Amino acid sequence: MCVCVILAMTGHASVICVLAEGAAPGLERKVAVLPEHPRSKDLAAALQHNKAITTLDLFDNGIDDEGGKALAEALQHNSTLISLNLPLNGIGAEGGKALAEALQHNSMLCTLNLKYNDIGDEGGKAFLKALRQNATVTNLNLHKNGISEEILKQVDRALALLARIGGRTRNTW
Repeated sequence: MCVCVILAMTGHASVICVLAEGAAPGLERKVAVLPEHPRSKDLAAALQHNKAITTLDLFDNGIDDEGGKALAEALQHNSTLISLNLPLNGIGAEGGKALAEALQHNSMLCTLNLKYNDIGDEGGKAFLKALRQNATVTNLNLHKNGISEEILKQVDRALALLARIGGRTRNTW
């Protein structure tokens, strides 16, 4: 079963829509409304105990460094999420480093998209370190983060090496 979560922020509330492909009748779509100003920590706490969600798309949700740290904590305990989409969220170096650290403890996540944040070289180096210990990430998008071309090239080489060693294919962004 493939489960996808879409979080949409509106002026008054946030809606989480869970779409489950191949789920039992009546469970194909679940919608939950969060309080007007949901905290990333609330979402991270739910994700930590998740047993079904495999894809989470949080594009442009103002997650910032604190939210990045909370999600990182959840990733260290989550065993089902394989794809996390976090572009355009204001995640800086501290949130980026926390997410990189989480990858060292997570053996399920294959795709992490952090495009259009502000992770910088410090965060980019943390992801390089994480890739030395994580063999499951095949897609990592760090572009448009204020990371130098040299570090981005090193990340790309590390992903290519992991793909060759593991016999996996990888997608390029």
